Amino acid sequence: MKKAIIVIVALSLIVVVGLGLLVTIQVDTSDKVAVIPLSGEIASDSQDGLLFGGETITPDLVRDYLSRAEDDSTVKAVVLRISSNGGTSLASQDIARIVKEFKEETGKPVVVSMGQSAASGGYYISVYATSILAEPSTTTGSIGVRMDILDTDGLLEKIGVERKTVISQQTPYKDILAQYDAGILQVLCDETYVQFASAVAEGRQGKLTADIGEIADGRVYSGMQAKELGLVDEIGNLEDSIDLAIYIAGLDEAKVQWYGKSSSLYDRLFGVVAKVDSYLSDKPSDEELILMRAMESEGIVLRY
Repeated sequence: MKKAIIVIVALSLIVVVGLGLLVTIQVDTSDKVAVIPLSGEIASDSQDGLLFGGETITPDLVRDYLSRAEDDSTVKAVVLRISSNGGTSLASQDIARIVKEFKEETGKPVVVSMGQSAASGGYYISVYATSILAEPSTTTGSIGVRMDILDTDGLLEKIGVERKTVISQQTPYKDILAQYDAGILQVLCDETYVQFASAVAEGRQGKLTADIGEIADGRVYSGMQAKELGLVDEIGNLEDSIDLAIYIAGLDEAKVQWYGKSSSLYDRLFGVVAKVDSYLSDKPSDEELILMRAMESEGIVLRY
């Protein structure tokens, strides 16, 4: 009975909210610059980032943002406000490719505005922008790759647990994590580094003031140093980035439209019922699901 009452109340709210949304919808044909905030850990899945707390930048999130900017004919340019110390190599590569394809296929300029930090993977996802701006104290660069391997042998030995693995004779390196063959893992790491450095060289072609090998040695740079090396184009804040995007787009002025995570009208309305149903059910909480996923996961993670 209690559940039925709550659902009825929720449905009533849905009708009211839905009617309000439909009545207030207006078409704005003004030229716009879309400002897209990208902050936090770069990961292939948002749940991966939640393990570390805070926000997450995923390929799906960036693809959604840029699809909206592509479909909106009033959006003439995009500003990516990036604040990230990096994340997984695969996700960083995917996002960089998504940005590059958006710029090439739509012809809409993409300006990157770096926040406090846009380093490692945070720099990787910036390289194909039309122009990059950093603030003087921005931390950027860190062009390199690291591999995190969790060695639990000592802990297992301490608590009296021994791990044994049987692998097929034809695949001696199947259990590479346990064998820890430094030579094979180093080759994998080096190849991933070459992909990173090549993307920087391609995206910043004709702009770098030194050989890519000299710049891409893993060190971090301030915004001022990055400007001298050609890793960024200008020193400026978010407002400067917006002004530059307007200029590149050939506009005299434009409205600024901040993007947030999208949801359909259906999701916004009927998500209320889903939350009520979840509250009344015995399903695991998000925190429990994250913990279970972390306990089940094992593998090598290449990170920028």
